[in-house]
Amino acid sequence: MSRPDRLIDLLYKTSFSTKHSHFMANPDAWRAAIKAARRFVLDDAMSGFLGELGTRAFVRDNLSKAARIRAIEHLRMGARLPAETVWIEYNLRECQQRNNVLIGRANYDPTATPQTEGWLIQRHPQLPTAFIAHIVTHDRKVDHGDGHDTWVFPVALAWTADMDTVLPWRPVMSPGPTNGPSEVATGITGYVTERMAYVYSPLIKTPLPSLKMLNLLKEWAGVQRRMWALLATINDLPVLVKDVRASKGFVAKGAYRKFLDHKTVTLTVPTTLYRKTIRDALAIAHRRGGVVREHWRKDWRRPLSPLCDHVWSADAKHMFCTLCEGRKIWITEHVRGDTSVGFVTRDYNVTHEETAT
Repeated sequence: MSRPDRLIDLLYKTSFSTKHSHFMANPDAWRAAIKAARRFVLDDAMSGFLGELGTRAFVRDNLSKAARIRAIEHLRMGARLPAETVWIEYNLRECQQRNNVLIGRANYDPTATPQTEGWLIQRHPQLPTAFIAHIVTHDRKVDHGDGHDTWVFPVALAWTADMDTVLPWRPVMSPGPTNGPSEVATGITGYVTERMAYVYSPLIKTPLPSLKMLNLLKEWAGVQRRMWALLATINDLPVLVKDVRASKGFVAKGAYRKFLDHKTVTLTVPTTLYRKTIRDALAIAHRRGGVVREHWRKDWRRPLSPLCDHVWSADAKHMFCTLCEGRKIWITEHVRGDTSVGFVTRDYNVTHEETAT
């Protein structure tokens, strides 16, 4: 029987086993989501690029706290999916190693981090701007202490990509005065929002909140930032697409089942252009997802007379002069730009092309 090369295929195979699917609250639901997912697999070099992408915008010495918060808000509102379900997996060690270099942490031990991390991200069936993500880690050489090499994060991450939608999933923990869920998940101190939270999911067996769980959430700080950064910028990176047919399979429940076919997308970013590519992609995401605050706008169809002394009246959406009948319109807070644009709606294997030396 073939051993899966990818974490997504390992989860697919595991969903048929009552013995090994102990971490799945509903193996059938996992299997259905996995089969429906658009799949991304980042190679080692691109995993390192992801670590830099999720960190580069926030490590500049001259970047103010307010600027960091604005940057993460733009990423949140640009982090949308092209389909109801998306799967992304990458080399977590390569990602964290690059992240630790950027933040100046010299004592990082790669072996303390699982080899592979995957995200199963789903769009809410009725709310197109609400998303929930499940995190899975895997390391063939490391036992997590329970006799298994695959482990699911005990809570899900949820967010909305707008300013209006209320999270439709039940939060695991309430925001506190310090280290709120959004601060812990993104690693951005002072970033407090009700538009993201750790939540319960029907796919996960979540234990009661505890100090141990809180420490675990802190240990995984930054995963939401990486997730948003990739989802918000992938459209602005050069890619090549090709079909890949699965040639291996496995036997489960009396039948031979092939691993899933997919499309691969190769992202070619020379190492020497990392910084420029990231800077350009984040700048585009910033423009695409900019928040426009509430304000009054002059109504060009009913302009105010510059000679009028204006006697004002108002309703819920307008302020108008009873003398000249000129009017202003109340514009509610919204996102400037087209944040509905997701990345390419295919399955992906994202790789890196080395620079010739």
